[in-house]
Amino acid sequence: MADICQYVIGVDTHAATHHYAVIHPGTGAVLDDQQFPTTPAGLRRAADWISRRTVTINMLTALLHATALGTDARHALTIAQLGQVATWRPRYEPLDMTILRELATEYAQDILVLDQQRAANKKQIRQIVRRYSGAHPALVRGSRQR
Repeated sequence: MADICQYVIGVDTHAATHHYAVIHPGTGAVLDDQQFPTTPAGLRRAADWISRRTVTINMLTALLHATALGTDARHALTIAQLGQVATWRPRYEPLDMTILRELATEYAQDILVLDQQRAANKKQIRQIVRRYSGAHPALVRGSRQR
């Protein structure tokens, strides 16, 4: 886990409150924790609290774990799942769920943009390596397979 995440967000959910913890994936140390009410204002505060301590993808995962928005976030989110979340439409549901759905949609859209930028950067790096290394293109392309 430490190889792929800077932080892990733990959520202990209850009817009236959710207790969030920011955990170091390598050591399991709790870096910070806070309890928030499950009211719309409390969930917004929780989202702000997490965003100040982590990156967007961890926040999206925490939102999807803590709520019943219809996505299974027990495992790493796939690009297909992110695409589904990014295109969610508003629904008639309680205000707290509406707010969380909007946040999840925004975060998924941000992550998809970042993923596209990462893919474009990777392609440019490959082109630069080919151009300046003199290596055969198959060798450069094959370096991905480890």
